[in-house]
Amino acid sequence: MLERCFDGERFVDRPGLDAEGAVRPWCDAIEISDLLLHHAPTGHTTADLVRRLRARQDPQTGLVAPGDLSDRGLEQPSDTTGLSIFHGPAGYHILCAGYALQLLDSCFEHPTILDHDPVALEHQLDTLPWARNAWTAGAGIDALGTAIARNLNDHKDIGHGPLLTLMGWLTARADPETGFWGKPHPDDGWLQVVNGFYRLTRGTYAQFGLPLPYPEAAVKTVLAHAQDRAVFSANGYNACNLLDVIHPLWLAGQQTDYGRADGQRWAEDQLSKILTHWIDGQGFAFAPTGDDDRAVPGLQGTEMWLAIIWLLTDYLGFSDVLAYRPRGVHRPEPLIARGR
Repeated sequence: MLERCFDGERFVDRPGLDAEGAVRPWCDAIEISDLLLHHAPTGHTTADLVRRLRARQDPQTGLVAPGDLSDRGLEQPSDTTGLSIFHGPAGYHILCAGYALQLLDSCFEHPTILDHDPVALEHQLDTLPWARNAWTAGAGIDALGTAIARNLNDHKDIGHGPLLTLMGWLTARADPETGFWGKPHPDDGWLQVVNGFYRLTRGTYAQFGLPLPYPEAAVKTVLAHAQDRAVFSANGYNACNLLDVIHPLWLAGQQTDYGRADGQRWAEDQLSKILTHWIDGQGFAFAPTGDDDRAVPGLQGTEMWLAIIWLLTDYLGFSDVLAYRPRGVHRPEPLIARGR
């Protein structure tokens, strides 16, 4: 599967479909290889992979620029001008490249610069697109929370940065009726809000081992969303939408048994469905029942569905039957111990 997605110069998500080189396929390949083989991808040394991932980090900002990690691509300078931790690919690179380096027993060479004034940060959080694009808002907070965690883990003298401001804002702004941030929209219901909740809580509460503010309300909202069959069919039956349901159920389930019977019935149904979509030698497609090129198996789909399967089985109480446990972006343990 990994050989299929290496074109001789670079890892690509799906053979023949990536016009340009990108950072994430390398990270997904490292994650999958660590998960299933317990070592770096065959044919690639740990030192060389670390070199490639570190080469894209801007020492002035700590952000990882988009670009090709092949030798030819690395001839181009890394440029993060105009990039933001809250918007665009640089935010997700904090997650995928940071955890890939950790799996290789390394880390970012430089800390991410987080010189956020508390008042300015609160305003920035307030003005994120919660009303219409809650996924984008949650993804930005995920990147910020992960940057703080990576700085603490990788550069221990960097300080907590804006962590207390961020967590205070999140706790104060959570809706006690829904347990969420953001409101449903007439076009897609709770989809964006649930998606944003996963990204937001993954990078903050889960990553720092902190309890959710309203776990029972969150479970109620997620279960209601999970019954919207229109969302979870055709192109909507994809790794993103399923992960965004099971992770909140799994995370909130560490604090409450509310809704567990309904949640486990949903989990059993999803587990029986996804296992039929594995293709030997190719893995999982991101959207296996879709009608576009996301139905082609690739690295992103495989990495995400393997994490989903682990979360489904762990929520059902038998993840020990699997021969793997996520250690990267989807690791179940906090990156930073509570109280640090």
